[in-house]
Amino acid sequence: MLKTRILATVAVVVISANQALACTPEDVQAKQGDLIAAVQTLMAVDRGKAQALVAQMQTELEAAAAAGDEAAVCEMMDRLTAEAAG
Repeated sequence: MLKTRILATVAVVVISANQALACTPEDVQAKQGDLIAAVQTLMAVDRGKAQALVAQMQTELEAAAAAGDEAAVCEMMDRLTAEAAG
């Protein structure tokens, strides 16, 4: 369920991205696997923190999509991956 939720959220941003941006759909796709793996690992250790990170990710993705700021998507994915792993 969590993986599906993450993938669906990321898909919305990827679909709306255009290819001339600093954070391309390919960049998002490459980062997506790392983020999902980190969140899944965190789920086994601290489910509450993992759920909070997913909620934060959704909020930030929606804001970035509304603003047309795809570079923020890559930054957010890197930051949350590090937070989930650390």
